[in-house]
Amino acid sequence: EKRSVKLNQSFFSHMDDASSANKLLTLRDKEFLIISGTASNKLASDICKELGVPLGAAKMERFSDGEIFVRFNESLREKDVFIVQTCAPPVNDNVMELLLSIAAAKRSGASSVTAVIPYFGYKHNRRGLPISTTHHSRFLWNAAGDLGKMLHTVGVDKVISVDLQRPGQGHEACLFNTQLPAETISTNEAFVTYFKDNINLHNKVVVVSPNTVNVKKARKFQRKLKALLPNSSIDYAAFLRDDFMADSDSEAVHTAMLGNDVQDSDVIIIVDTIDTGRTLNLLCERLVKAGARKVYVCASHGLLTGEAAAILNSSTIEKVVISDSIELSTSALKCSKIVQVALAPLLAKIIESDGRRHTLDYSDNKEDDLEEYELE
Repeated sequence: EKRSVKLNQSFFSHMDDASSANKLLTLRDKEFLIISGTASNKLASDICKELGVPLGAAKMERFSDGEIFVRFNESLREKDVFIVQTCAPPVNDNVMELLLSIAAAKRSGASSVTAVIPYFGYKHNRRGLPISTTHHSRFLWNAAGDLGKMLHTVGVDKVISVDLQRPGQGHEACLFNTQLPAETISTNEAFVTYFKDNINLHNKVVVVSPNTVNVKKARKFQRKLKALLPNSSIDYAAFLRDDFMADSDSEAVHTAMLGNDVQDSDVIIIVDTIDTGRTLNLLCERLVKAGARKVYVCASHGLLTGEAAAILNSSTIEKVVISDSIELSTSALKCSKIVQVALAPLLAKIIESDGRRHTLDYSDNKEDDLEEYELE
């Protein structure tokens, strides 16, 4: 007993020592673990580098018939586990791997399991079907909502994603159970900083939303860019319909667009995802015919399926700026017009806050910018 007391006194006498504090922090670090799915190896590794922690030892394999095998090669008992897996193609395989990984982590005794899903899939499935002509009604559904139910069923404790749309827009952010915390990271700040530091913009810039879905995001981008470049004219415009796409006349662009003229301006198009790139390419051609000087594209997620990289490379687009929520294919890596903005610093801050129980600075937090509700 006397020996035990001496050891304890020795321990507490060194609590103020810097090296002892570092050791305690190291012990604290061991309570959370980052595990990568096969679709997000690079992003997960980058997050670990930001935090200065090793990537968790996990094994994701496929049987000959395509079934997925998940095994953790270290103890998860009483740890906060963060599984990083994006919904990149092949989407269904990666979604199934994520679900099995969450279930396996819960069975392994993890204290909590957070799914870090940079790109939340099934965005195409936003429909109201079937449509009844008799009753003038339709059944509303969202396949992304079904994915949210699956995550909740296998036991996930929290979801972290990137640029989920807000509940007021009626899409992804409405899909989670009210008891399941869902946190979304906005990429606007990172994209605006990239354009300020790396793109030599003309004195006249117009930020364009290609549809009504991206209006709010494009408006925020325009305001942030205007604050960083006060000496430039940073205006805003939005397309309220897409029937102009079938008409090559520049006048069709002007009649379909609400806001400022793109004549002799650098245009920045704000979109959520780039899939095949065909519609985006056509839109850029119309804007150039309408008088745009240069056209840039800013997208949260780059699916870049099929011949998308080749289409963008041969288009009138000056630069395509996307996040690294999805790893680029070999053809996309060769495209000089495509650049990626790193998400690791943003994701690492949230993971560190949750894993180490730190508190982030929310002193400047607002639910929404008040001026967004003002009529202009």
